[in-house]
Amino acid sequence: MNTLKSNKSLNPLQIELLKQFSYGLNKQDDLIAIKRLIADYFAKNIRADFDRFWADNNLDESILDEWIKEDS
Repeated sequence: MNTLKSNKSLNPLQIELLKQFSYGLNKQDDLIAIKRLIADYFAKNIRADFDRFWADNNLDESILDEWIKEDS
């Protein structure tokens, strides 16, 4: 059995995932699918935060064009 050594404590999400998957995964495909689900979840949250920031600050494509020109 692999043991992870770290000076940091596990956060609640990590603890819950360990509990849920303590039985182990039998297939590599299962691990890939779970990683994809987690990545999709966080991507969705980031997109929602970005959309909210965009709307709250009245940003539009003209602002992006200005930013691109500034970096050139």
